[in-house]
Amino acid sequence: MDLLVKMCRLSKAWVAAVALAVVIVPEQAAAQAPTSYVTEITYGPALETRLTGKTTPDTPGNVRLRTFRDDGFGFDYGEDQRQILADLLRARVDRTLAGRKIPLDRYRIVLDIRDAIPTRPTPHQLRKRPGLSSLSSIGLGGAEIVGRVYDQDGALVLELTEQEYEQTLVLQVDTTIWGDAIEAFDLFSRRLAKDLTKVDRKLYYNKAGQEL
Repeated sequence: MDLLVKMCRLSKAWVAAVALAVVIVPEQAAAQAPTSYVTEITYGPALETRLTGKTTPDTPGNVRLRTFRDDGFGFDYGEDQRQILADLLRARVDRTLAGRKIPLDRYRIVLDIRDAIPTRPTPHQLRKRPGLSSLSSIGLGGAEIVGRVYDQDGALVLELTEQEYEQTLVLQVDTTIWGDAIEAFDLFSRRLAKDLTKVDRKLYYNKAGQEL
């Protein structure tokens, strides 16, 4: 009888373990599946200085002197703007590439935000300079982005740079902090989608337009 009880217990334990594995494996697979076209986002020396207020040996000299496309608001942007910029760029790249129906796992896309300048002062700048206003303070913003795309073997298949900065305040009506930078992100995303579609066609489709 004792042997029978032990066998029943072992059988129940085995069934429970199998059931647990069935639940866990799909979750692990889902966690490992790519959710974004963008593999990595980095920040150029100029932007690093603008975000933190700290210079490095790689910081361009004109940024150290605050004469390179100075936003006019003074002080650094604040570390919280780092993730905000990354999220803004990633969202636009993902949305644009998804419209081209390029598989998520076909390429590795690395983006470098070389520089970004706000249209309106950031919360950190508002705290540092009481004279600034989120409503009336306005500047000439924009951004510069470099993108590199690698195939599954790690070979560079595409590289492009986009920079766009507002040139005049006459028609400046944007009320968001990164309005002008977002325009640059949109331009970059459209160019990336257009150029990567051409690359994708050459690599994965025959002359008849059929996928290899």
